[in-house]
Amino acid sequence: MTAEIKTTTVSAEAETKPTEATANDKAVKAKATGVRATNSRAATTDRHAATTATAADNEDRRMETNSRHPLRNPRKSRLAAALCLVAISLLAATCTPGGAFDSDFKTIDAEGWTKSSPLVFLQPDSIRGVDAYDIAVSVRHDNYYPYRNLLLIVDYVAGDKIVEHDSVNVELCDEYGDWGGSGLGKLFQKQMLIKERVPVGRYDKIVVWHNMRVSKVTNVTDVGLTYIKSK
Repeated sequence: MTAEIKTTTVSAEAETKPTEATANDKAVKAKATGVRATNSRAATTDRHAATTATAADNEDRRMETNSRHPLRNPRKSRLAAALCLVAISLLAATCTPGGAFDSDFKTIDAEGWTKSSPLVFLQPDSIRGVDAYDIAVSVRHDNYYPYRNLLLIVDYVAGDKIVEHDSVNVELCDEYGDWGGSGLGKLFQKQMLIKERVPVGRYDKIVVWHNMRVSKVTNVTDVGLTYIKSK
């Protein structure tokens, strides 16, 4: 009888071992599955972060590399800058669309243009001599402006109310870093039509803000409005 009991006990132990091995296998598989799931979530998060970063970089279209227009901000000679501004003004005058009868430029502070510093343009008296007019915005910048474009907010004001509101994207250079518009030396001017056939008396003033992601935009020298007789 003793032998039979021993035989039964051994058999019971033999039957329970596969059960323990199966449980261990399941635990290992569950752990591996959890690791794979965690890695998958991490990879998805990384891809999402990369996509978000790419979208943010494209918003202002920053030039990261450009051999012709390197990203630097050296101290320039005031006299040289003034002479270049005179030259570019003369060049811009020859490129102004036919029918332009007035223009108003605001000089940007040498330290930069902040979002809290709007440019206010009162409508000129000369518009009373036409039936309707177009409005073009002009941006003057130097060779070291670090972005491909300049985003603007334009508020059209009548009395004390903003009656119209526009978002304007002024493309200053192409994907290869070549500046558009007219230019001479290290200064450039880009003009863009933003309003057509405006009836006389519709607006009292126009307020322009920059809408870049950075709080202060540097290397922009002037922003102006040109008034053109509508065809």
